[in-house]
Amino acid sequence: RMVQEKKEEFPVKLFRVEPMFARDLKVLTVFFSDPFTPEEEIVTFLNRFVDLQGAGKRDQDKDGVWSGKRTYLMRLRLGKTAEEGVIYPPAFFMIGTHRGYLVYSGQPLECRACGGRGHFAAQCTSVRCKRCGKRGHVVKECVEEKRCFKCNGLGHVIGECMSYPIGKSEEKV
Repeated sequence: RMVQEKKEEFPVKLFRVEPMFARDLKVLTVFFSDPFTPEEEIVTFLNRFVDLQGAGKRDQDKDGVWSGKRTYLMRLRLGKTAEEGVIYPPAFFMIGTHRGYLVYSGQPLECRACGGRGHFAAQCTSVRCKRCGKRGHVVKECVEEKRCFKCNGLGHVIGECMSYPIGKSEEKV
């Protein structure tokens, strides 16, 4: 608190204060409703929020059967300014029509209903559209255009995105 109060004063303004342990290597576990979602889609989504360290791994049970979850080593990113602090990936997300959630140590509480931090859906008094991200309405009431999570463009989703052709075979000439 004292540092934040004096952040514009000399010599404090010469330094950037970072939260302790924010850049530690953490294990991130991703659970997805469709276990056959291409790895590239999940990695692309995660790279928007964290720095992945190496390739992901499919978790297997004691019999060697894949459980449908994936683990990655990651580091949280710091925002561009001190006020932004640490950038946390959303605990609940969608890629196309498939739902996913992720878990890692030190993860803040996040509401599934509104996407806000510090409370769970059971205590939520707000609603947020999972299609456009705006508060005050839900998906079935949304009149906004669909939005691509890869390029953040309007009017299409990742499966239709020209900047990220997943599953589309290139035509041979």
